[in-house]
Amino acid sequence: MRESTTQNAFSSGEGKLAGPPEPRASRILVPCAVALVYFLTARLGLQFAMPGGHVTPVWPPSGLALAAMLLHGRRVWPGIWLGSFAANLWDFLHAAAPPPLAVSLLTAAGIGAGAAVAAWLGAELLQRYAGSEGPLARARNVCAFMGLGGVVSCLFSATNGVTWLALGGFAPWTGFGQIWLTWWLGDTAGVFLVTPLLLAWGAPPAFRRRRRWWEAAGCFALLLAATYSVFIANTTVLFSGKPFTFVLIPFLVWPALRFGLRGAATAAGLIAGVSVWGTIHGSGPFHLDSLNESLLVLELFLSVVALTALSLAAVVTEQRDAESDRRRVLDELESRVAERTAALDHANAALRASEHRLRTIIETEPECVKIVSPEGRLLEMNAAGLAMLDAARLEELTAQPLIQFIVPEYRPAFVALHQQVIAGGAGTLEFETLGLKGTRRWMETHAVPLREAAGQVTALLGVTRDVTRRKQAEAALRESEDRFRKAFEEGPLGIVMASLTDGRFIRANQAFCTLLGYPEEELLRLTFADVTHPEHRAVDAEAVRQLAAGQIQKHETEKRYLKKNGAEIWAARALTKVRSADGKTFYALAMIQDTTERKQAEAARRTAGERLGMLSRQLIETQEAERRHLARELHDEMGQTLTAAKLHLQALQRFPDPVAQPERLEKAVGLVDRLLEDVRNLSLNLRPPMLDDLGLVASLRWLLDQRARAAGLQVRFEYDAFDKRPESALETACFRVAQEALTNVVRHAQAQNVFVELRREPDGVSLLVRDDGAGFLVAGAQQRAGRGGSLGLLGMEERAALLGGTVRVNSTPGKGTEVRGWFPMGADREEPKGAVAGL
Repeated sequence: MRESTTQNAFSSGEGKLAGPPEPRASRILVPCAVALVYFLTARLGLQFAMPGGHVTPVWPPSGLALAAMLLHGRRVWPGIWLGSFAANLWDFLHAAAPPPLAVSLLTAAGIGAGAAVAAWLGAELLQRYAGSEGPLARARNVCAFMGLGGVVSCLFSATNGVTWLALGGFAPWTGFGQIWLTWWLGDTAGVFLVTPLLLAWGAPPAFRRRRRWWEAAGCFALLLAATYSVFIANTTVLFSGKPFTFVLIPFLVWPALRFGLRGAATAAGLIAGVSVWGTIHGSGPFHLDSLNESLLVLELFLSVVALTALSLAAVVTEQRDAESDRRRVLDELESRVAERTAALDHANAALRASEHRLRTIIETEPECVKIVSPEGRLLEMNAAGLAMLDAARLEELTAQPLIQFIVPEYRPAFVALHQQVIAGGAGTLEFETLGLKGTRRWMETHAVPLREAAGQVTALLGVTRDVTRRKQAEAALRESEDRFRKAFEEGPLGIVMASLTDGRFIRANQAFCTLLGYPEEELLRLTFADVTHPEHRAVDAEAVRQLAAGQIQKHETEKRYLKKNGAEIWAARALTKVRSADGKTFYALAMIQDTTERKQAEAARRTAGERLGMLSRQLIETQEAERRHLARELHDEMGQTLTAAKLHLQALQRFPDPVAQPERLEKAVGLVDRLLEDVRNLSLNLRPPMLDDLGLVASLRWLLDQRARAAGLQVRFEYDAFDKRPESALETACFRVAQEALTNVVRHAQAQNVFVELRREPDGVSLLVRDDGAGFLVAGAQQRAGRGGSLGLLGMEERAALLGGTVRVNSTPGKGTEVRGWFPMGADREEPKGAVAGL
């Protein structure tokens, strides 16, 4: 059974190409109407089926399906499928030996699907080829309609339908070719004859005058009469047995020429109807022994008739359209010529008015407008230009070439621009002019060629403006930029510009690069975070965020930076937000000053303060201890000695002759001698008088002799002779350092030998005290001294520091200790020449 559907060739989806969208009800009723008409025409076509009852050479539904798809779009495919399904199922169920219901349903559904797909395929091919013109609008479109919409699309429906019949057992596989040919020719004939008729009468009427309706009625009546004579009445004596089908050609050409597509389609339809009727009833030139063969031959004839009529109608339509377009173009051209003539008259008047306005504009233009001849002489210039050259009239400037008013250094460029414009080019130039009164001005000119009607350059047209103020402002700006650039690049403070989004450096001066030890090209690949100590990165990020958000305008802090070599430095940084030149972007501008030395000085001052505090406490404690010691010495030793001497002297007073008591007198004298010795030792311990009288060398020798004798040490003392005695403060400090070092040796070192060296340096005095004792860890001793545990080392360092000197202690456990002191020398008195004998 049968076929056809496709998308409307004149639509991109549902419905027709033009017009308002159809109501929802019509979207249901149209497919239903298509299904009903398809079913009725299919029943009619099956009346001419081949033996077996399922394949017919006359199949109008194929043309109906393609026309419905072209007119209403793909939404009619359910109607096509339903009509084909119902017609085939009806035929299967009313066969002489009905097959099983399931086989009938499946075969009918498959044939119906093929009919819908064939119609869609034909419409899709025609749409792609013909586009919006329509499948029958031109002769080439008619050929495409016959080939694509009929021959090609029906190949699918025939192949699909015969295959389903063979699969369902309704047709033998051995007769597949003959059945397929009959099916294909029947579908093709249906498309050729029915589709053009439906498409033609689906459009509005082409003619409305009553005279043309009478002409159409007469034409089709004669056509029916001629067709009747050829296909039904050919059994008469006139046409008996003779194929006089050619007599139909005039009656086919007439409606095609006079009434176009609608007339041609109607004529072909009438011929088809009458010829099929006559052939079925055994008359006409195509009546053969077999009805099926007769109809197949008739279909070939009717296809030729349809192609001839439709092609002729399309050619006539194209000629009429071309003639109509030609007349329309001529009418439009005449109208435009008339309009153009009126416009030219109006334009001439407007041109004169425009010329007056243009001259007025040029004369009042604040910029210089001039016309210069090819020889370089001034032809025209407005009042503004005359004023720029200190002239009141044009004649004052035309007496000499214009080049004379150009400053000499710019004349070559001015001449080159003039030649370029006269040659047909255009250009711009900045130069200086010298007016009649000696006024120098900066000018900027834009020059173009002035051409005559034929296109030849006749002069130079230039527009020049005075840009003296702008040039002065530019010079001042360059000078300001140069000063800023020098201040930025050569300033002593580090200056850097960075992005507010990611903190990446954009520009950095040499001071900042030197501060961090990076070359500029390497520094510009880094961010603030890369050179900031981790402890300060969070504060930096928050400051940048607040700057970017506009919450603050400036942020000042003191932070640590990381140099390229990994060293840390302290710097004071002021961070502000600056705007770019275009005003669209903001950057962070930072000014950095190295404060490392100040930080170190502050730390040194704090450390010195702490040490001075500890020394002050130790000094007070030492003073109290010394006072207690003196008190004990005076009370216990000297007091007891004086008491004993007093008792002896009182005992002598009780005797009339004290000389008679020599033992008591001798004891009293011995006690006084011992008291004198104790007083002398106590005085020496407090400050040896020889330090003031004999100097540093003698005092050190006495100190070493006393300590060696008391502790049993082997002492070696080497020294240089002094041309001039050092100042008293230096001698005291050096003596006390040596005294403290020897005291530590006696108390803690457990040493056997001590080496002391005193040397005269070019700018000071050096002292060395070295022993071979137990040694100690210097770092631990310094930490204990910092906590106030022992101030011996700290006291030596402070004594040297007060004079600008230094004391360094080197010691290793088990390898002894070495104390080195250095004291800057400033002589305030002379010392006798020579050297004190060493130990």
